[in-house]
Amino acid sequence: MPNIFQDIFKPQVLTKVISQRVEASGSLLKEFGVQPGGPNETNMGHGRLGAYHIFNNTLKTAQGRAPGTAAGRMQMQIASRVPFEYPRMHSSIPLLAEQVNNIGRIDDPATRDKAGAKMIQMQTGYLAQLAANWRTAMLVGMLRDSLYYKIVGDSWYWTYSSSGAAGQLQTRVPAGNKSQLNMTGGGNILATSWATTASADIPSNLYSIHAAFQRLTGSGLAKIVTTSQVWSLVLKNDAVQEAHGTANQPYEIISKETASGPDGKPVQNFKARLSFMPWCEWCITDEGLEIGEPGSEVWTPHVPANTAFFVASDTVTGGSDIECYIAGEPVAEYDGGPKTERFGLSAWSREISNPTSTELFVLDNALMLHQVPMNLAIGTVVF
Repeated sequence: MPNIFQDIFKPQVLTKVISQRVEASGSLLKEFGVQPGGPNETNMGHGRLGAYHIFNNTLKTAQGRAPGTAAGRMQMQIASRVPFEYPRMHSSIPLLAEQVNNIGRIDDPATRDKAGAKMIQMQTGYLAQLAANWRTAMLVGMLRDSLYYKIVGDSWYWTYSSSGAAGQLQTRVPAGNKSQLNMTGGGNILATSWATTASADIPSNLYSIHAAFQRLTGSGLAKIVTTSQVWSLVLKNDAVQEAHGTANQPYEIISKETASGPDGKPVQNFKARLSFMPWCEWCITDEGLEIGEPGSEVWTPHVPANTAFFVASDTVTGGSDIECYIAGEPVAEYDGGPKTERFGLSAWSREISNPTSTELFVLDNALMLHQVPMNLAIGTVVF
C-alpha cells in the first residue's frame, strides 16, 4: 500500500482525520464551538466522574462605607454543584480483508479496491458521522432541556422523550424560561402567536426577552436558533416590516454554509440579523437526526416545529455558558499494547491476523452542559 495510506491510518492521525470530518458534518456543533477541538470544548482532567458549578452573576451593588470604618461583610454568592457521570460512546467496524480486497471501488465499481483502501476510507467517514451525530444529539437535547437516555443491554441511546427512558441529563432551565416565557413572573412574553402576522409584535417580544435575560443574569439576547418555518413568519410579520421600513431589507445574511448532513448529503444552513436588532444572530436550520434504538429510529428535527431557542451571552468566543466537557479513559490500541489516557474524541485502528482484517475504533467521553441555565429560553412561538 502507498505510504500515504499508512500515514492516514496511524492511530494518532486517525483521531485527527475523524475530528476534522466531525467538524465538517456537525454544523450545529461548530455553531456553538463544541466540536472536537472547538473553542468551547473543555478538559477539566476528569475521569469517569466529574462536577460543574452553576454560578449566577449579581445585579446588586456593593455597600458604601463611612470613611475610616472597616469593610462591610458580604454573604458569599451561592453556587450550586452538579455532579455527573460522563456519557460514553464507543463503536468499532471490522473490515475482513477477504471481503474488502475483492470488491469494486465505491467510486469506480469497475476497478477492484485493492486491500480495501477506499472502503476503509469510506468507513472512517461513516464513523466520523456517527461521532458527530452522537455529540449533536446531546447538544440538541441540552438545548431542548429534554435529553433522555434508554438502555438496551450494554448500549445507551439518546432520546428527547421521557417515554421508556432510564434517566435524564437535565439542563435545569427554569420553568418560566419555557413555553410562552413568563421569565420574570410578570406575565407571558409570547402572549400572541407569531403566526398571526398582523397582531403579533415580534420586535417587542425580542426586546422583552433581551430585557428579561438582563434582569435574570445581566446578560442579553445574543442568538436565536429556529427553523425556516418560524423565520418565514418573522419576515412576514407586520411589526417587523414596520421596524425596518418598507423601503429597506428586513435582514442581513451573515453567512450561508453548505455542510455534509448526517446522511452525507449537502445541507444548507444560514445565519442572519434583523436590521433593527443587529447584535442578535439568527441561526436557521432544518436539520435533524434519526433518534432511538437501532431498528426503531425516528427522524427528529433539531428544533421542534413552532419553537425557537433563545440564547443569552456570546456562545462561541470566550466566556461561553455552553460547553462540552471531555473526560479521559485509558486505551490500549492492541492486545498487549501500552495503556494511554485519551481525552474526548479518539480514534484508532488495529490489524488482526486471524482472520486478516482491519478494525476501526472511535471513542468519545463528553458531556454537553449549560453553566447558566437561566441564560437559555425555549419558546413556543406558534400556538
